[in-house]
Amino acid sequence: MQDVQSRIARGRRRVGAAGAVALLIAGLALGPAARADETPAPAPPAGAPAADPVVAQRGDIKLTASQVRDMIRFADPEQRRALESNPNALAQQVRDRMIQLTLLREAEAHQWQQREDVAYRAELARQGQIANSWLAGQVAGDPNFPTDDQVKAAYDAYKSKIMVPRQYHVAQIFLAVPQGASRQTDDDAQHKLADLRQQILKQHADFAALAKRFSDDKQSAVNGGELGWVREDAMVPPIRAAVEPLAEGAIAEPARDQNGWHLIKLIAIKPAAQATLAEARDALVRAMRQDRQMEGQRDYLGNLLKQQPIELNEIELSKFSAK
Repeated sequence: MQDVQSRIARGRRRVGAAGAVALLIAGLALGPAARADETPAPAPPAGAPAADPVVAQRGDIKLTASQVRDMIRFADPEQRRALESNPNALAQQVRDRMIQLTLLREAEAHQWQQREDVAYRAELARQGQIANSWLAGQVAGDPNFPTDDQVKAAYDAYKSKIMVPRQYHVAQIFLAVPQGASRQTDDDAQHKLADLRQQILKQHADFAALAKRFSDDKQSAVNGGELGWVREDAMVPPIRAAVEPLAEGAIAEPARDQNGWHLIKLIAIKPAAQATLAEARDALVRAMRQDRQMEGQRDYLGNLLKQQPIELNEIELSKFSAK
């Protein structure tokens, strides 16, 4: 219930377009959205039919295609867009869910769910999900909001602070290392990329040709490893750390993330710059609609409490204070 209570505490402040834009001041919100809480899906039954292929597995813990579709379908709109458009975000969500199922299996084996404090907090979380979902459902979205004029007004008010972060045009040769692989397998992948890097630097081997031949990222391999323009805030930390010090045309030392090893070539750099209205539009619309939704929720709560205010027994509450 914490989300509902915090909305009550905010009062009935009307923010409008300018307030919505404030959500973007730290940087134009064009990158992946923050992950939304997922309603846990039941564990897949043993012997899942072939029509529902397994997407991820750890021992007998499985996540099937239908369950992944539900993860996407029941995500909030922002998260759904990110999962549908960003394969890396979807892969991470699947990994997170598998970790959750693994921990759940461990907890159930020790009857952790029967602990009084755990059961209490689980029930609070269930009630909070229902209450927050109900509240969100009481405010109908307006597909005609915001208008072009409203978007432009918001952009004009804050355009000097709405920035597109630095972008890198990169290519890669990627060697996947499965989860749980041996140290030898990991070392072999790293050494292979180090050898390819030396072939490029000293023997003038063609990066694109090597990417087509060796990269496990088949989607980029067909294009010589090219990933196109990538915003710096969309890069995972180890890849960003490898790319940032490079000059255009340089090739980084092999860098590892949770999926495997990457050999990154920096093709070109776009410095951070003020976003154009066209670049900012989608993010502005999302922020303004979110602000309108929150405003509607505050109004709904305000009217609800106006009809029947909450009464506190201050004397009894004072008894819970630390002596």
